[in-house]
Amino acid sequence: MNRTSRRRGLNLFDAFVLLLVVAVGLVAFWFIRGTGAANSSSGTPVAVTYKVELVGLPADIRDSAKTGVAVRDGVRLQNIGTVTEVSSTNYYLMLGDPVTGEVRRSEVEGLYNVTVTCEAVGELRGSRVMIGEYMIAIGQQVAMQSPGISGVGYCVGLDYTEIAS
Repeated sequence: MNRTSRRRGLNLFDAFVLLLVVAVGLVAFWFIRGTGAANSSSGTPVAVTYKVELVGLPADIRDSAKTGVAVRDGVRLQNIGTVTEVSSTNYYLMLGDPVTGEVRRSEVEGLYNVTVTCEAVGELRGSRVMIGEYMIAIGQQVAMQSPGISGVGYCVGLDYTEIAS
């Protein structure tokens, strides 16, 4: 077959590549733009109380935590409430004995688990609790900053009540 006699039209492989490029572009647009559900501000106003457990903090940071101060998200730097209570327990590790097979709780001296309780006014959007544009949920990692205490922990408790309009 002669090179000049080949047809230069759109073949099946070209159509597949074109379709793949369009699909990747649409998926990228969807991820960048989002679904719009989190950006709508038509939620039900709620009073939110949540607890964040910060693990393995030294005593000086544990003792410097204060109630009544504002808390902000350490990533987006948005206000996510006010500290209402601070409690602490000894930090521990679960260690296994290879000989007997027993697992024992072993406290680590000088380190503490600090539970910070915060209150905020947020919105209930569908099944999501939002504080501004920050979604809070049990089990979610929270990077928090406030005067006296900062750290990364997990939300271990969440309660909300609707605010009468």
